[in-house]
Amino acid sequence: MSFFTYRDKKIYYEEHGTGQALLLLHGNTVSSKFFSHVIPALEGRYHVITMDFLGCGRSDRLEKWPQDLWYEWSNQTLALCNELKLEKVILIGTSGGALVALNAALQRPELFQFIIADSFEGLEADPSITEQIRIGRSAAKQNQV
Repeated sequence: MSFFTYRDKKIYYEEHGTGQALLLLHGNTVSSKFFSHVIPALEGRYHVITMDFLGCGRSDRLEKWPQDLWYEWSNQTLALCNELKLEKVILIGTSGGALVALNAALQRPELFQFIIADSFEGLEADPSITEQIRIGRSAAKQNQV
């Protein structure tokens, strides 16, 4: 298992395959395990990297979620890229991870070759979606992975 330290907390990540860096970002209430079914199809061509944002999956837990979650997660994404000394990354984010990808690209456009933002609502979440996320996060806190 691989971890790196970000603001005194441990963030879990995995690496598979070789080639150009392909970083997959999960959405709200899930973890990098979300991508386990697609990694075998990608690792023969790419250096596939996944991570669990703080509070998710195998990364350290948080007492309180950040106010600007997707921006904070983009900072964690950039920290991982720095830790692994990545360049010209293909960045794919799904759901909340799509907003993370967009935030990361706005902060460090030179770091990324392509950005794919999949399945997200837009700049502001619908209140019913926000409530679903809150419920999902509460349930996720009960699971260790």
